[in-house]
Amino acid sequence: MSERAAATPATERIATLDVLRGVALLFIFVVNLPFLAFPSTIALQTPSGGPAGDVVAWGITTGLFTNKSFALFSMLFGMGFVLQMQRAERTSKSTVPLGRPFRALYQRRLALLGLMGLAHGVFLFVGDILFPYAIAGGVLFVCRRWSPKRYLIVAGVLMLFGAALSVGWTLLEDWSPNETTEPEPVWAADENVSWTEVFGTNAVDRPALEHKAYDVGPLATTIRVNAYEYAGWLFISSILSFNWRVMAFFFIGAALMKLDFFAHEREPLHRRLCAIGLAVGLVIEIGLLPLKLADERSSGAAALITGADELGATFLSAGYLGLIVLLVARGILPRVQGWIACTGRMALTNYIGQSVLACLIFRWYGLGWYDERTRMEILLLAAGIYVVQVAFSVAWLSRFRMGPLEWAWRKGTYGKG
Repeated sequence: MSERAAATPATERIATLDVLRGVALLFIFVVNLPFLAFPSTIALQTPSGGPAGDVVAWGITTGLFTNKSFALFSMLFGMGFVLQMQRAERTSKSTVPLGRPFRALYQRRLALLGLMGLAHGVFLFVGDILFPYAIAGGVLFVCRRWSPKRYLIVAGVLMLFGAALSVGWTLLEDWSPNETTEPEPVWAADENVSWTEVFGTNAVDRPALEHKAYDVGPLATTIRVNAYEYAGWLFISSILSFNWRVMAFFFIGAALMKLDFFAHEREPLHRRLCAIGLAVGLVIEIGLLPLKLADERSSGAAALITGADELGATFLSAGYLGLIVLLVARGILPRVQGWIACTGRMALTNYIGQSVLACLIFRWYGLGWYDERTRMEILLLAAGIYVVQVAFSVAWLSRFRMGPLEWAWRKGTYGKG
């Protein structure tokens, strides 16, 4: 790796950001892995009548991680943007890459991130977050001169708008009939599903289509179904609250960095975030679990649960942020923090690596465990793979200055030389 593409020196890094990224990687993998291990309808539904362990695993995933993982990731992206901009301004007269025009560098960086996201979504995981991040990053660049107050106000508006969309969608779900008398589609093992069949598959037949793509193959069918479902996810996430909340958390992260959130003088704020966020968030999220498990509930009740869930997730995400910052500031378990920070420094490599490993475990071209494991096994597997990633990250960074995908991303941004 050339000096021009070297990583940010350790003395210039904010260690807490790396730890936060490392923790967010665990959170997001726990949420994503069921969507790689099961058909989407099973991954989304609440367990009913199954093993007690599945209910426990679902409760842990739903109550503690779902909607909190991408919140932390999104805040960190906003923080990272402001940090890069501040560094670019400080070195505007130097000859190192950060001295080049920040606009051109950042646009190239976002374009590369978007391309990696598209490849990730089409070939590996339909729930890719990188392409939406590239779009949101472009919006954040346009708004880069905003004050922290304006960021926070607009973030609040975006959250309310997104929540209204999700609640409205929940109310309309009962109007969309999912019952059909048509027989479930069947394909031969070596038969490719055509684009016409992929586009013509309804919601009821989707599990059969996903089994064909991910449990049987061949490769052309896998890619077609993956690309189709990824495009569907990009659309659905935009008409629900997801992408609006992503943008909101980008703005919150940018505001916090401009407010010097990680300064020692902000410790009272960290304590308040930790105490209030965890207390309120856990009460809401744990209190909602029995309601989500209920077999019979009206669309109105489901809409209320959706709104309360987004509120609880926001509080709990703030609580996690405050807790992690406090733990880092007080030097609790410093060696473990160092390991997790290494994982966070390789966040891009580890994020895409999670999808690669999951596909090799669950899809037909790997171990073929698709739709064969329990929710508890999936949860334990996510934790195990994360431990392997931590060990890999520590070993890799003992020899190299950055992860392989981070190096490629930086090299593509700054050019050869």
